[in-house]
Amino acid sequence: MPEDFRVLIVDDDFHVAKLHAAYVDSVAGFLALAPVGSASLALQAIHSLRPDLVLLDVYLPDASGLDLLQQLDVDTMILRAASDTGSLRKAFRHGATVPVLAGRRRAVDIQLRYGTTGRPEHRYSLPGQ
Repeated sequence: MPEDFRVLIVDDDFHVAKLHAAYVDSVAGFLALAPVGSASLALQAIHSLRPDLVLLDVYLPDASGLDLLQQLDVDTMILRAASDTGSLRKAFRHGATVPVLAGRRRAVDIQLRYGTTGRPEHRYSLPGQ
């Protein structure tokens, strides 16, 4: 039996992070690691836990998630509440696989957006393209 796909959630709002983690854990084949709430903790967790996927918030207390993205060598999905295309373009340029619209009442749909194969499904387009 294959190992679960390990997902690290990086979000400074612990309520939102818990929602994402609960949803990830509800999808067969996926395992949410303990969420972290800052860029510095994310770097530590990525180094020590070696997740297969990072769900990364754009707005963190100690750095921009978009800036952090440039330092990561792991598949990353951007969690974003902002709707500006500049952030989306920067995320794609720095290696984000799929943007995930984050909201207080919407969980991340890992199975549909990332797929159960562990391979990103690049089904996205930027507004105006």
